[in-house]
Amino acid sequence: MDPESVSRALEAAAKWGALSSRKADVSSPATRINRVNQLDALQLDSECASHIWASMSLLLPFKFVDAFTPELRCIIASCVFFMTLWSGVPSPGQVLQNLKPNPCSIRSLSLFSVAQIVIPYLFLRFRRYLHLQPYRILLGVAGSVKLANLVAFLYGSAYRTVTERVAGITYQYRQSRVNRQITFDFMNQELIWAGASDFLLFIVPLLNTHKLQAMLRRLIGSSQSYLQQDGIYCAICCRRDPICVPSVASCGHTFCYYCLRGSQMADPKLTCPICKQGIANQNQPRSDGGLHHSLQHTAG
Repeated sequence: MDPESVSRALEAAAKWGALSSRKADVSSPATRINRVNQLDALQLDSECASHIWASMSLLLPFKFVDAFTPELRCIIASCVFFMTLWSGVPSPGQVLQNLKPNPCSIRSLSLFSVAQIVIPYLFLRFRRYLHLQPYRILLGVAGSVKLANLVAFLYGSAYRTVTERVAGITYQYRQSRVNRQITFDFMNQELIWAGASDFLLFIVPLLNTHKLQAMLRRLIGSSQSYLQQDGIYCAICCRRDPICVPSVASCGHTFCYYCLRGSQMADPKLTCPICKQGIANQNQPRSDGGLHHSLQHTAG
């Protein structure tokens, strides 16, 4: 092969490489933002706002919160907006998902503030008129638009909400080379709680609760002299008059029939929690103040 053919081949290869790199630069799309990250960030921000609202509701008087709920929610939304998007700072949910908003114009920020703050405030303040037919139609249209926007976003659109679509707000990665980290802390917590619940549901019916209560009373040994000072009390469940099927033990103190009989079945050596005497039998009191001996139960 002559040198001229070699030089032509090298020149053609160089031109092809330059053309390919130029075409790749022109046609290569921008880095696509994971839609799961965006939805997770939106959910985290919503939960953060709900937590702030719950804390504020606990601090302020109930009547004040009930009367000025729309204004308080508007204040929270305004503070979140001006401290995050207006200042160009990512929200807590966006930070956790490695996102940040793209630079926005004043017009976009103004549209977003109106759609995100003013319109929800008006909706909450005048919700008593929502039973009217025009407002019900408007709510139906708004729900349909939200659903259509969500479907479009899941299909490939860049706008999570209708508000962001109207304002033209999009997001980008804070660090483009950071891999998505999937944490299983919440799933592990749910699995632990589910396992503990299943274990308790299985083991609790097998336990003798009356015997456990008797053992605890015997171990604690606390004085219950305050019982049966005013009216009729059960020395086991401490229920006030009227007692459930009252029964008088052999020591003279009054109990619920179920409490006393169940404790006797669980512990044949049951002692009275008040006087510490052994309970040999139980009797049902009569309305005239005497004892009716038809319910005789001998323990042991």
